[in-house]
Amino acid sequence: MSTPLDMDAYRQSVESLKAQEAALRYDHDALLHMTEDEARANAIFTRLRDAEVQARWEKEGDLDNFAGMDFYGARQNGLGQHEPTLVWDAIHRMPKGALLHCHFDGTVDTRFLLEHARNTPNMAMKADRPLSSPEALWKATVEFLVLPSTQERAATSIYSNEYVAGTWVSFHTARETFPYPHPYLSEQYDQESKLPNYLFPSSGSASASKPNGHAAESATFDSGLSFDAFAHALMTLTPHSAAPAIVNSKQAWAKFQSTFGVIAGLIGYEPTLKAYTKELLRSHARDGISYTETRINFLTEFMVRADGTPNLNHEEWVRIFIEAVNEVKAETTDGSFVDAKIIYTTVRFVDNEKLRWYLEDCLTLKKKFPEWIVGFDLVGHEDPLLPLEVYIPELLRFQQRCKEEGVEIPFVFHAGETLEDGGDADLNLYDAVVLGTKRIGHGVSLARHPLLTDMVKERDICVEICPISNQILGYTASMSSHPSLLALLHRNVAVALSSDDPSIFENFGLSYDFYQLAISSKSTSLISLAVLARRSLKYSLVDEKTKATMLADFEKRWNAFLAWFLLEHGHVLQN
Repeated sequence: MSTPLDMDAYRQSVESLKAQEAALRYDHDALLHMTEDEARANAIFTRLRDAEVQARWEKEGDLDNFAGMDFYGARQNGLGQHEPTLVWDAIHRMPKGALLHCHFDGTVDTRFLLEHARNTPNMAMKADRPLSSPEALWKATVEFLVLPSTQERAATSIYSNEYVAGTWVSFHTARETFPYPHPYLSEQYDQESKLPNYLFPSSGSASASKPNGHAAESATFDSGLSFDAFAHALMTLTPHSAAPAIVNSKQAWAKFQSTFGVIAGLIGYEPTLKAYTKELLRSHARDGISYTETRINFLTEFMVRADGTPNLNHEEWVRIFIEAVNEVKAETTDGSFVDAKIIYTTVRFVDNEKLRWYLEDCLTLKKKFPEWIVGFDLVGHEDPLLPLEVYIPELLRFQQRCKEEGVEIPFVFHAGETLEDGGDADLNLYDAVVLGTKRIGHGVSLARHPLLTDMVKERDICVEICPISNQILGYTASMSSHPSLLALLHRNVAVALSSDDPSIFENFGLSYDFYQLAISSKSTSLISLAVLARRSLKYSLVDEKTKATMLADFEKRWNAFLAWFLLEHGHVLQN
C-alpha cells in the first residue's frame, strides 16, 4: 500500500510528471534554449494570444464560437485578413519556412483564375444541362475551356431551355447575361454591399471582384459580379444558401472533387498556367513562405496552347513552371530565398499498366529536369480508391528503374487520410512506410497505430498534416480534436503544417493553419510555431547545401520578425 503524500510532495510529483512529458515535445529544446529576445517575444505572444482567445473566441455566453472551431464558422466570426487581429497579424508576418503539401491546381485564389478568364478572348463555357432555373444552376456540371478562335460557339443562351447540353458558349456572354441573384446572399448578408470581402461584395468594399485588394469593377452590383460569385461557389467549398449543408466526409469529398473539373479549364491554358505559377510563389512569399513543393497532377496528357490547340504536353508544363519560378526569383531583390519544386502525381484509380506509363513519364521528366522533379505520389480520395497494395509491383519496379537510371525520386505518399480503422485507406500507412516514403501526406489515422508511429519517428519520416483541410473534409470537427496533430507533436514526431488545397478551402498560405493551432492549444507558443517552420525546411526534398541556404535565410527573416514584433508589442510586458 502506497504512503499518502503531503501537499508539497503531491505538487512535486505533478510538476515532475509535467516536466517529463514536456521534455518529449517537439518544441522542448527550442524553449530551453531561447535567446533573450525570443523569450520576451514568446511571453508577449502568449499574453496576446490568451487575451484574443478570451475576447473573440471564448466570450462569456457565446455558445457558437470557440478557439480552433470549424474554419468557415471561424471566418464568419472574423478570422483572417478581412478582420485582422494582433495575433493574426503577427502570424501572418512571421516566416513560415516551407509549404510541403499543396496541390498545384488547388493552390491559388480562384478569383485570380476568374480575372484571367475575363481577360481571355476565346474563353468558353458549357454545361450538361440548360442553366434555365435556380435548381439547374447548382445541379449542373459546368466546364470552362479556351477554344481556337475558329471553333464555333452556340448562339443560344446557356440560360435558355433551348440550350443543347454540352455545347460551348461564350464565357463573356454567359457572364454578362447571368440572370440569377448573388449566391452568397443570406439572412446574415441580405445585401451585396454587406458581404465580407471574401464573398464578392458589390459597392463599398475593397477586394470585391478581384484578388489581392483590387477594387470592385463597378460601384453597383451587376450580373457579371454575380456570375463571378457563382463560378467561385462552383470552385470552392465556401458555404452558400443554395447548397445543402455538408454533414459528412462523403458529401464533402463529392463537392470537393467536383471543383477540380471546373478549375481545370481555367488553369489549363498556356498563358494562365505561367501566370498562375508566378502567383503561387508571390502569394506564398506574401505569407512568409520561402519554399514550396507542389504536387502537380499529370493525369491528363495535354493542356491548351495560347492559340487554343489542346496539345501542350508534360515536358512543356514543366518548362513553363521553371520559367515562371525563375522569373519570380529574379524579381526578389532583397536577397531572400524563394523557390519551388514539383512532386509528380497521378490519381489512384489508374490501373497498373497505366501507372507504369506515368512512372516512366516521371522518370523521363526527372532526367530532363533533375533539379525540379523531387518526388512521386498517388493522390485522390483514399477511402473509395485503390490502395497502395494494388500498386506494389509497379512501385517496386520504379525504384529499380531509378537505380538503373542513376536518379533518386523519393516517394511522398498520401496515406491514412481516413477515419476508418483497419480499412484499406488506414492500411496504406503500412505500405507507405515499408516502401520507404520520405513523408506521409495527412496521416489522419497514424496516431492510433503505436508501432507505426514509433517507426515513423525512428525513421525520421515527416507527416504533412493539413488540419483545416482535414476539418473541412470531415475528418475532425475542430483543430483540437484532430486525430493525429497534437498526439504526434507531443511525441515529437516530425510534422509539417500544410494547407492542401487552399484554392478550394480558402486557407491561403499557412497563416490560417498556424493561427488555428496557436489559438486552440495553450501548449503552442510563438517558439513552437518557429520550430514547425524550421522543420518544414529540414524535410524538404532538396540537397543539404540548399537546405543550409534556406535555414540561414530563415534565421535572417526570423530575427527581423522578432525585431519588428518587440518594437510593435514590447510594451505589453510593461503593463
